[in-house]
Amino acid sequence: MVLGCVFGVNIDVSCPRCGGLDSLYHFLLWCPFAQAVWQQAGCSSPPSGVQQFLVSLIHSLDSIAAKAAVVGRQVVPTG
Repeated sequence: MVLGCVFGVNIDVSCPRCGGLDSLYHFLLWCPFAQAVWQQAGCSSPPSGVQQFLVSLIHSLDSIAAKAAVVGRQVVPTG
């Protein structure tokens, strides 16, 4: 079990499938389960274009999450 602290609460951040440190990278690219899924799709690993896209997407999501944390989670209603 790997513990992380989120908003002052310790949580298990280990992958439920393999016990590795869970992250979007792990979930989509590195977990043995993810690699098996890619193999079932006919790829030994994600094609480089797909892998670059996923890494770019993850960086964008991390940036959005960081900005949201700075704003203090203030949400402006849109409708």
